[in-house]
Amino acid sequence: MEHIAAALGSHDAAALMAMFSADVREGTPSLDDGVDYLLSLFPNEVTAWVPDPAEINPIHGYSYVDAGELTQWVVGNYRLSVDGQDYWLFLSGVTVNEANPGEVGLESLGVTPWIDDRTSEMPGAAGEFYSWAHAARYPGVYVPGERGASGDD
Repeated sequence: MEHIAAALGSHDAAALMAMFSADVREGTPSLDDGVDYLLSLFPNEVTAWVPDPAEINPIHGYSYVDAGELTQWVVGNYRLSVDGQDYWLFLSGVTVNEANPGEVGLESLGVTPWIDDRTSEMPGAAGEFYSWAHAARYPGVYVPGERGASGDD
């Protein structure tokens, strides 16, 4: 998480791109545009980065073994602060994949303005982000108004 905050704060698109898995980098044509959009939200360094207090399990992981090969991934929800503005950041990524090492890295990363009372029935942009973060899990970067990550389905 510290690496993501550092890349956001320094507007280091290359570092942020490198955090995504090889599969996401190769399979999401508009990932560059998504990263540019994400960086545009953070003109300065992130001043606070805490696990999301609105989530019961803001950071959690999963694992399974298939045909003797381990796969593990992590999902995180955070509250970020930049220049007095709070944001909800969602991320998911694969930390181990013995069957397909190309999947190791960030899978999804998205940010939206902070929402205190979140439900699956929120209207508008807040509801769109909630659905993307909790149900869809599209690879790449969340861009409002586009289905999936960075406009790719």
